[in-house]
Amino acid sequence: MVGRKIDEIEEKKPVDRKDKLMELRGYTKEGNFADVDFTLYKGEVVGLTGLVGAGRSELFQSVFGITRPDAGHNRKAEREGQSDRHGSG
Repeated sequence: MVGRKIDEIEEKKPVDRKDKLMELRGYTKEGNFADVDFTLYKGEVVGLTGLVGAGRSELFQSVFGITRPDAGHNRKAEREGQSDRHGSG
């Protein structure tokens, strides 16, 4: 599937749990998704699966600010040199 032998794949590197990039707690949008919690650390890869209509697209639209959730919070890490979403910083 990847075009090479499995033994040729790089070894997975450990993730430093001190470098938190994003944390969702209680994220809810009525009729789309409910009570979503996850924490994303630097170096991790996140995958989200579900059936058609399960709310995947709506969740990520909310995470990235296209829509607003009805409840919950999204804490994103401040990074050096990063401006806020309104460009003032």
